[in-house]
Amino acid sequence: MSKDRQRALPGLVQAAQSIAIAAWVVAAVSIPATLVLHSYGTTLLIVILVVFWQFLAALMSAVFTSGPAAGRRRFHHKLTGWGLVYCAMVATFCLVSVHWGVNLVYLTAAFLMGGAICSAVFPRLMLTGTGTEWDLPQHVFAGEPFSVELTLRNEKRLLSAVGLWVGVDGRSGPDGAAQRYIWRLRPGQEHRTLLRQYLPERGIHRLQPITVRTDFPFGLLQTSMESRPEQEVLVLPRLGRIHREVLRRHKGGEAKWLLELRRKDQQGEFRALREYQHGDDPRHIHWPTSARLHKLYVREFERREMHSLLILLDSYCPADSTAESRARRERFEKAVSFAASMASLLAERNVFYAFASCCPDLVALPYDQGRGHFFSVLETLALAQTTPERSLADLVNALSFHEVSTGGICLVTPGPLPREESAAALGPLTHSSVSIDVSEPEFDEIFSL
Repeated sequence: MSKDRQRALPGLVQAAQSIAIAAWVVAAVSIPATLVLHSYGTTLLIVILVVFWQFLAALMSAVFTSGPAAGRRRFHHKLTGWGLVYCAMVATFCLVSVHWGVNLVYLTAAFLMGGAICSAVFPRLMLTGTGTEWDLPQHVFAGEPFSVELTLRNEKRLLSAVGLWVGVDGRSGPDGAAQRYIWRLRPGQEHRTLLRQYLPERGIHRLQPITVRTDFPFGLLQTSMESRPEQEVLVLPRLGRIHREVLRRHKGGEAKWLLELRRKDQQGEFRALREYQHGDDPRHIHWPTSARLHKLYVREFERREMHSLLILLDSYCPADSTAESRARRERFEKAVSFAASMASLLAERNVFYAFASCCPDLVALPYDQGRGHFFSVLETLALAQTTPERSLADLVNALSFHEVSTGGICLVTPGPLPREESAAALGPLTHSSVSIDVSEPEFDEIFSL
């Protein structure tokens, strides 16, 4: 629809509404005169024409205007297939009644127009004063469906909201969009429901809008409104599976941190039992002894030497638009997912690890472990971008390697990376470090999404 027509439609709707008001005034003046003259057919004809024009004005207002409701929401209106058939049927009955002058046909046409007017007005009334409140999940991963809790609230004081469909238009993931049906919301009542959402790419995104729609009472006109949260969502990188045995066989050799990943018990050898102290891990409570002595006892372990790992992410990519540069940017997404999956694996095994990259600015997270450190790495990777200005050599020169003497380096690059540059990046820790080149064929054997 052109801009000129969009500007003209509100004036046309306003004119139709003004004519409808004038028609009611004319009817109020002329109907008493027709009743005095005992011209009942003319009286009924005037009523039919006025009601029909009122129906036409209400329908034009519903279809061609979608203004804000109470200054907060925009409504969208659409005639259903059954609505088009019904309107054609109403028009036919009106023409027949005018042509033949049969009172029964007049009454039938008036009844049908009354239903049409109700269908044009009621859906708007159902959604007016209907508010939404979002409860977003704490963490969202790219490519994984997640649930959003939506609270639907009827803020009207007297009128219930009836026949509401709530869902996400289009597709919200591999399984499509789920919708919920709410038969009735009484005044002031709330209804909570879970809806699935799906965001395929990492970064900062807005959720897909949730649509609340109704075609109550007769299904002739469908009225809908969209709702989306004001805040944006940080989508974390997609996690995959690292095949540790394949990684060790192809790349790792006898790296100590790789051997650490193969161990299931990260607590060391059992030494003795002692009384529970504040801050001890409840998982180490020895329940048989605690039950026998009526005190909490925990298992104490010999401290095991923990090895550390530095994850280096190569984010260099030329700024040109050649096929190789585009392919490198696509492989960078896989490199980000591998780095995130490696952080997840290290966090599960309680291995100290750090992260560094120029993506595009230099980011260096210190050695640590735990859930907080893991999500700090994921949040950094969620916003990582390629840079044409800082190469892998620039990243290496900005770091010092004296803190990784007990561990190694995991270099992740979208590749291809010359062997000399890889060796220079790994420095003196080549014997305990690995270089993961996404462009190599064996990468698909090491990592899978």
